[in-house]
Amino acid sequence: IYSAAVHRLLRRSASSPSTRGRPVLDAPRVAPRPGGPAAPSPPVVVAHAVSLIKCSKGPSVAGFLDAAAVLRHSIHRQSVHHNSTGPAGPPSRYSYKMYAIVHTSCEEHAAVLRRLGYEILVRDHPIKRDEIRGKYLRDHIEAENCCGSAEFIKLHAYRLTDHPVAVHWDMDVAILRPLDDLYDVLVYPPGHAVHEAARTRIARQ
Repeated sequence: IYSAAVHRLLRRSASSPSTRGRPVLDAPRVAPRPGGPAAPSPPVVVAHAVSLIKCSKGPSVAGFLDAAAVLRHSIHRQSVHHNSTGPAGPPSRYSYKMYAIVHTSCEEHAAVLRRLGYEILVRDHPIKRDEIRGKYLRDHIEAENCCGSAEFIKLHAYRLTDHPVAVHWDMDVAILRPLDDLYDVLVYPPGHAVHEAARTRIARQ
């Protein structure tokens, strides 16, 4: 299923010069959610980031690229650009932009991610192992998780300051319903009617 999704997205991007290498962000606007706030104009763009950290094992990289295609497709379907009301409810009021933070050792795979609609950020460790002050962490970091200190490239997501909200995703998820309530709580200040209504709905859930 993942491989088929990758192939469909690559064919679509290759056949459409207007969308090659970037997400479709010029789709028609949709109506506001019933009973909810009016959609801002232009819609707020949420940053969605993933990180390609290690690429020494070919099958793992292939799985990462497949999952990246599925994630981007699911985010698109739960955005302002998918004008459809489904089982999850009315469409989202938020736009999106995809980012792939690619470790310098994995730059060769950036072209596929770019064709899938991700903006590529090739980055090295923001913190080297010998720069860690705590002795225990410094001595054991390379044995932590899958990738040791290379995992720190995820911290570059904090630099996506052109967006009011930035989300860094693991690769074992797909978005099945709009996340507008979460975004509303982050975008609108406490006390604002939209913020308070969204927080109440989240509390009920």
